[in-house]
Amino acid sequence: SRAQEISVRTALGASRAALVRQLLVEGTLLALAGGAVGMLIAVWGVRILTAIAPDSLFVLRDFKSAVDWRVLALAAAATMGSVLFFALAPAILGAQTRATAASRGGTDAPSRRRLRSSLVVAEFALSLMLLVGAGLLIRSLTKLRAVDTGVRSDGVVTASIALPSVRYAKTPQINIFHDRLLADLRGRPGLERVSASVGLPPDVFGSSSDFFVTSHPVADGAFSPLADVLAVDGDYFAALGIPLLSGRIFDARDNMDAPSTVIISEALARKYFPNTNPLGERLNVGGTGDLNAYTIVGVVGNVRYDGVAQGPSEAIYFPFIQGGYGVTPSFSLVVRTRAGADEIAREVRDAVHQIDPELAVANVRTVHELVEESVAGDKFRTTLLSVFALLALVLAAVGIYGVMAYAVGRRAREIGIRLALGARDEEIYRLILREGLAVAGVGIAIGLVASLTLTGAVSKFLYGIGATDVATFVGVPLILLAIAALACLVPARRAARVDPTVTMRGE
Repeated sequence: SRAQEISVRTALGASRAALVRQLLVEGTLLALAGGAVGMLIAVWGVRILTAIAPDSLFVLRDFKSAVDWRVLALAAAATMGSVLFFALAPAILGAQTRATAASRGGTDAPSRRRLRSSLVVAEFALSLMLLVGAGLLIRSLTKLRAVDTGVRSDGVVTASIALPSVRYAKTPQINIFHDRLLADLRGRPGLERVSASVGLPPDVFGSSSDFFVTSHPVADGAFSPLADVLAVDGDYFAALGIPLLSGRIFDARDNMDAPSTVIISEALARKYFPNTNPLGERLNVGGTGDLNAYTIVGVVGNVRYDGVAQGPSEAIYFPFIQGGYGVTPSFSLVVRTRAGADEIAREVRDAVHQIDPELAVANVRTVHELVEESVAGDKFRTTLLSVFALLALVLAAVGIYGVMAYAVGRRAREIGIRLALGARDEEIYRLILREGLAVAGVGIAIGLVASLTLTGAVSKFLYGIGATDVATFVGVPLILLAIAALACLVPARRAARVDPTVTMRGE
């Protein structure tokens, strides 16, 4: 677009090297300014990134909100590479312009139009690929957060208590502490249900064990099935809103001197007792013999203990008071309340310190927070990819706007002649929009094909939708086309307002 200026400089004696040097310096200054702003945004972005990153992504936490110098060096190299490619090449081409080559109007050579269009096509193709990936993750996250976990998370607060094995080495000592603590908390106003458990949904301190139905032992050489195992007391199910489907929950009958009992989930009952009533049946858990035999006294609703994205768990519940917590004297409190988490934390700490002042209460969280933490990784990936996709979308919109605005400027004479010959405004609109949308359409088509081949990379992160989700693959291209049309609208309006007399007089 500066051909006439370069021709004048050439006529005045400027050498090709001087022209290349001038244009390269101009491009370098622009790149350095943009790179400096980009690095400043990067520093802020890393701080935001580490702040919102879930605790499970401990590698990000190790950055401590600092930008690694090697990453900065790579960014600087990319910036200078952009300068060499996008400033040096046009500078060399521009410097080849002779004094007689500068035209006073008209259109560009077809090869240069194709080059500009190709860059916009590439922008739209890459933007569509990122937007498709982000769209798939957003739809997946929406479905994931709508999953029924099997519990009522509203108004439920949990807290962790670790009993030192030096003072709580035996089951009676742990049970005495358990009974005193729950009796104290259940007598306090505002606490509707109080329970102790080893294991919480979803996937908090849970464990699994092999088992088999006593009347149908596992064949020799076969593997025993596995189930999630939890130690709870009777109020656990009411506190979390887990329905009792048949039988009974644990009560005073399930004490240390009573026969060993268990409650099973509906998923386990349906799979291993499809045509029989499981109540009264016996399970061997963790081994054979009478010491590992338990009588089923109840069936409760399904809970997703293995994570929200997993199916309903095959779960076995043991009575807490019978020592179902195993060898580690640590457990969680589950409190259904109308009070807030901070108030519950004070109540629990007060009750614990009245029994043992040296004990600490940790991880006071609501069940809703536990569920959110279980999908934090999916949410973080979705947020990150969405940000990059939106940036790519902005670049694509700016790219097509820049190309169309430039093209309209170069075609001012042609458009003026069309208007002078009677072309209507809407015809000029259609001309510009058709060309812009054609370029965007080619990029979108290429991006769709590329997205179909790359969806396997994100398929393992999806839940509830396929990697070729129709809504995403239809909605994203329509959004891109709408944005392309908006980006072409300003140049189209400018073209329609060209004054033919001014244009021809300038020529």
